[in-house]
Amino acid sequence: MRKGTRAYIGFVELHPTNVDSKVDVILKHYQHTVKKELGGRAKAMVVTGSRASAVKYQRAFQKHIEREKLPLQTLVAFSGSLPDPDVTAIGNAAVPEVTEASMNPELRGRDLAGVFSQEDQNILIVANKYQTGFDQPLLTAMYVDRQLSGIAAVQTLSRLNRRADGKVNTYMLDFVNDPQ
Repeated sequence: MRKGTRAYIGFVELHPTNVDSKVDVILKHYQHTVKKELGGRAKAMVVTGSRASAVKYQRAFQKHIEREKLPLQTLVAFSGSLPDPDVTAIGNAAVPEVTEASMNPELRGRDLAGVFSQEDQNILIVANKYQTGFDQPLLTAMYVDRQLSGIAAVQTLSRLNRRADGKVNTYMLDFVNDPQ
């Protein structure tokens, strides 16, 4: 794929209207279908295609949750730092960077996976991180917005197969992959 085409597709995928629409679908599905599972303790994971996408999803979730006064909490997980995808550089001005810590101020230095296991946490947004080796038995739904194939697909989707007392259903909504 040519560089210009990739940039255009990236722009469309990260456009606020596109992200907001997906967040709206996810929140409705989570609230009406998923949350009641496991006696109201069910958790969900949103798998994004990039760190910038994870940041945009986190901000869109926060906006929806605040606007609709929803009793939900989200966390975002990604490695390293990146230029804030919502800030455009003007001239030679530096674009501020965002990190997992700056996007999750409530962590206050605590382990993200440990905080996510707490009862008041509902949705974890990830960019590569926690797609393998993450063991959260209450994870009941996954929302996929990234291309998955091969062993990465198996490892990512396997996050849902952890056993928990009373867990009989799991849910997956995939926004980008071929159902085959």
